[in-house]
Amino acid sequence: MTGLFAVLGALLGLGVAGFAGLVGGAVTGFLLGRVAKLADQIRALREDQQWLRAQLASRSP
Repeated sequence: MTGLFAVLGALLGLGVAGFAGLVGGAVTGFLLGRVAKLADQIRALREDQQWLRAQLASRSP
């Protein structure tokens, strides 16, 4: 997914601002992909936390 964002950003940047746009678009797309991946990881961690709390609550008297 990150690679796709980087390529799309590079192509859009190249069309708008030449080589500097290509580089800037690729970097921006890469960072956007990383942020999206981090958001997915945070969502998964929250789900795991809820599951662990439920497990702990079921063990408590």
